[in-house]
Amino acid sequence: MKFSVVIISINEGAKIQDCISSIKLTGKKDVQIILSDGGSNDGTIEIALNNNIKVVPSLPGRGIQFNTGAESVSGDVILFLHADTSLPADAFELLENYFRDEKVKIGTFRLSFDKNNFLLSLYSKFATIDSIFTKFGDQCIVMRRSFFKELNGFKSWPIFEDVDLLRRARKLTRIYSFPSNVITSCRKFDDAGIIKQQFLNAGYILQYLLGKPPAELFRSYYNLNKTGKNILETERSSDQWIG
Repeated sequence: MKFSVVIISINEGAKIQDCISSIKLTGKKDVQIILSDGGSNDGTIEIALNNNIKVVPSLPGRGIQFNTGAESVSGDVILFLHADTSLPADAFELLENYFRDEKVKIGTFRLSFDKNNFLLSLYSKFATIDSIFTKFGDQCIVMRRSFFKELNGFKSWPIFEDVDLLRRARKLTRIYSFPSNVITSCRKFDDAGIIKQQFLNAGYILQYLLGKPPAELFRSYYNLNKTGKNILETERSSDQWIG
């Protein structure tokens, strides 16, 4: 069984080395790693190249970047990983055990953050539940390449591409929870405050469920927070919008 990891990035120079190192520290030698980059100019690409990672240029946007990276994979199983997230040391050992069973098509790891905090720990516990409010891309979505093709990949959205894909997958199969934790950045919670960010997250999910287009939600979110940044800058930190 061969694994491919697709990492998406825009200006993740501060985080990308930890992400890549976490993959290498698993000890799995034959993992294909692809960085789908949406226009970094901060050294992210150079760090990846120095680690002998294949870099694929992409238009910016999480759904677009994941799909672009997936076009180059050769593995039987694909890990869709955010650049500010690190894999657990036993990631591929666990995945090999799970995906030996043909009925396992898709799953996510459990969630933890790079900061000790009671509220974040509580949120992590809820993230073990499979629901539209608790499963997101920052937990690293893992799926068979054949199932990814069956789903026609991600929607080309800058936000909620993970929610949409998992919703479509649930109609066809079970979403497994692999019993080991990824570690993801809590920078978005630090910026807005943990409780406020969670209320924002819930509000945007409800708007999505009520039919508001993801492109409008993307613009609305950043207007609300008055960042004044363009898509190339804002997309870098949008991984944490929903958790």
